[in-house]
Amino acid sequence: MKAFPRFLVLFLLIATVARAQTATQLINSDGKIVGAISDINGSVITTIRSNDIQGKPYLRDEWNKGAVYFSKGKKYDSMWLQFDLLNNKLYFKRDGIIQQFIEQPEAFWFYPVADSSQQLIFFRSGYPDQGAQNKSTYYEVLADGNKMQLLRYRSVKISENYVY
Repeated sequence: MKAFPRFLVLFLLIATVARAQTATQLINSDGKIVGAISDINGSVITTIRSNDIQGKPYLRDEWNKGAVYFSKGKKYDSMWLQFDLLNNKLYFKRDGIIQQFIEQPEAFWFYPVADSSQQLIFFRSGYPDQGAQNKSTYYEVLADGNKMQLLRYRSVKISENYVY
């Protein structure tokens, strides 16, 4: 009589597994599961190809001259800079080679481009943690006062559009 309940449990387990459908999980760029979809065969649906991405991850389309400040008082002026909004990283170009700073700059700014309506853009890090942002995150400083500062966090993100 003890064999019968084991057989019944095993049968129910097999029946449950056989009826389960395979679902493809949707994961955003932060690695969080945002939903699930399933198709007939349960295979992964590939929708992003490099030629499908629209837009650019940079603050400006072109490299611009600017200045960089480090926490120990070092300052570098008239450098070719580009700010990656997707990864919140600053790059510089020297001798035609794109590089990343080994020591993270504390602040940097882009000079206005000649014959343009663009203004000086100033970024600074070192602010308290807020959500996904931490002390190394750069914020654009819109107004800089003694007691208060007006900041703007600029970012871009890659998103997928599923078309069926």
